[in-house]
Amino acid sequence: MCKNLVRRNCKRKGYIKTPYCKIKKIWNPTCSNCEEYKVYKSIKPYSKKRAKLERERYSILTNDLNKCYICGAKENIHIHEIYFGKNRQNSMKYGCCVPLCFYHHNGSKHAVHYDKYLDDLLKEECQRKFEKEHSREEFISIFGRSYLWKYGELK
Repeated sequence: MCKNLVRRNCKRKGYIKTPYCKIKKIWNPTCSNCEEYKVYKSIKPYSKKRAKLERERYSILTNDLNKCYICGAKENIHIHEIYFGKNRQNSMKYGCCVPLCFYHHNGSKHAVHYDKYLDDLLKEECQRKFEKEHSREEFISIFGRSYLWKYGELK
């Protein structure tokens, strides 16, 4: 899709006008040879393995995935993977997930995605619970590092 391609809506008549190129000054252009042309990749669909992991998520911190772990609300619940990024699938596999309401997930400045302190508390609590059944070395080999060192413990 060309960066200089413009599509205009005609609200009165209820239709979309044909595309217009701002550089070539023509209607309905073929902009594949434009210097500002960029081919967009389609969004990759979920694999069956990832979809199964998401359906079978559980939490080692709580048994009730239908109420917020922080405030106890039962509406608009999102399942939050505590260790995200490259460790997201490991979080789902080992139960490092927690149910959060929209407010505590990403709906305010106090949400886990915007509040580093709350994020670190969840990571620390989850690691402590994980280490009741496994060793710290196993946790570090799975998730890459220990999250307890910030709170006075050794790595």
